[in-house]
Parts: sequence; structure tokens; C-alpha cells
Amino acid sequence: MSQHYVIIALGSNVSRDLLPKARQLMGEWLNVTAASDIIATEPIGMSSPDFHNQLLECTTALTLDRLTLRTKATEQTLGRQHGKGIVSIDIDIMQYDDTRLHPDDWNREYIIELYRQIKEQ
Repeated sequence: MSQHYVIIALGSNVSRDLLPKARQLMGEWLNVTAASDIIATEPIGMSSPDFHNQLLECTTALTLDRLTLRTKATEQTLGRQHGKGIVSIDIDIMQYDDTRLHPDDWNREYIIELYRQIKEQ
């Protein structure tokens, strides 16, 4: 069974505590090899409280489709709410093997900083 290289972004503007909870739940099917700090960032394009963000460098045996289903299920398990300026938990697959997803997000200053942190570990 081959392993795939994955970068996962975690975010919440409700509770910083939801990020380690998400990481713990995903530990059943993701092997986290490096994790950035959790940092607070101002919201982009919405009026809301600041976000707590973290990047995880991981490996997984899951296909991209299965990984997407699992991340969405994890969001639901954690009570994902999204709307009216509230994002309780957001889990985005930023990279899968050599393919970078969410290309605009890779240009955001906080993503660049968090990615630098995981690459320095």
C-alpha cells in the first residue's frame, strides 16, 4: 500500500481547541510528520473573530477521494458550522502528492509562514 504526501490546513474562528481535536481524530488514517504552530490571523473577506490556523504535513494510504470524505466526516463529527461569520472547524487538503490544491491560498502570507515552519522541522 503506497503512502501519499499530504498537507492539511486546519482553521477555526470559534475555538483554538478544535484544531488538536481534529488532529487527534484524523490520526486514525493520517500520519502527521510535522506540524506548524497554531497562529491567530485576521479573517479574509468576512467580518468575524480572528481565525486559529495550523498546517500539518502528513502521509496517508488514502486516495484523494477517500481523504476528502474522511476530512468532511471529521468536520461533521466536530460539529462544523459555517455561516454568518462563524467557521467552527475547517479542514482543507492543501496538497496531495505533487498536486497543490487551493492555489490562491498558497499565496497567503500566513500559509507561507506555516509552511516554512513545517519545512524547518
